[in-house]
Amino acid sequence: MNSSATYTGFALAREMMETPGTIRSFRLQETGETAEKIKKSGKLFLTGEGSSRIFPAKNAMRWNLSRGFGLSISSEGSRQASEYNLDDYIVFGASNSGRTKEVIALFEHLRRKGHGNLFGLTANRGTVLESLCTRTFVLSCGKEEAVAATKSVVEQALFYQSLLFSLAGVNLDVGSLADAFDEALTLRLPEELV
Repeated sequence: MNSSATYTGFALAREMMETPGTIRSFRLQETGETAEKIKKSGKLFLTGEGSSRIFPAKNAMRWNLSRGFGLSISSEGSRQASEYNLDDYIVFGASNSGRTKEVIALFEHLRRKGHGNLFGLTANRGTVLESLCTRTFVLSCGKEEAVAATKSVVEQALFYQSLLFSLAGVNLDVGSLADAFDEALTLRLPEELV
């Protein structure tokens, strides 16, 4: 992809090209208290629908398992998760809008059961999700015009990754990651491949 008007006339292409900037400006919000709860519990459940769960949660699970970090991290869609006993888990619900009905239904269900460790990850303030959570973390990438699955998904993954890195005492190098994204998005392909 390149930054010519042929591509940047489309919101999806513009938002993809904004992703390196989202990565470069990423700063982990104050998560010390949340990290301590995760450390104490040893169990983290990441839910959401579609792109809010598939890449961010699965990437966190992959990192945890490949490093032998020792947390029990699970992920499932919110409807399926409502059938599970999540009493001992720190539960994160990711929803770009903060209104995803499946996530809201799960969190309402868990609140009725007295669950006290519900956390939200969203791109908006003052949402239904926020009203159901112990704490909500708001992404800085802003609203997406095309699909809620470009820069927000990357920032969600960065949030989960940096939370795990914080627990493990590892530094997250967003600069080199942003450079790699930028290089991949602007790479010129040989004409014979296009």
